[in-house]
Amino acid sequence: DQPRSRGLGDVYKRQVQMVKQNIDLISSANKVLDDVKDNAAVEIAIKQLNALTQQAKQLDKSMEKMKLTSEQAIRITKLNGDAQDTIVDMLENCERIQKDKLMTPALLKAVNDFADAANIDVVETITTVEQIVED
Repeated sequence: DQPRSRGLGDVYKRQVQMVKQNIDLISSANKVLDDVKDNAAVEIAIKQLNALTQQAKQLDKSMEKMKLTSEQAIRITKLNGDAQDTIVDMLENCERIQKDKLMTPALLKAVNDFADAANIDVVETITTVEQIVED
């Protein structure tokens, strides 16, 4: 007796579920940034982003085991629009935080670490915020 192998449908469902989890993490990170309204909120946001980064790294390991990248999964599941909208919202929040003079190097690092862990291509755009911070 051999155990029944998983069909492609089961694999696909697990991939879709992982992508939805990744988008949920991105959405959570965006909500954290949305709450940055003063200096006290910056420290809280850094802690929350660091926790979300750890969750994103765990999810990334699971996706690696399935030989699935976020980009492939998002294309497969047609969730690209949701992901892109959330990423754009994150960038807008980063710009607002910068305009409010609340973007610190530590917060910027937390945002970049999260983006890297969640496999989202916001880092190039966020580095423009980093340049503003340095000026």
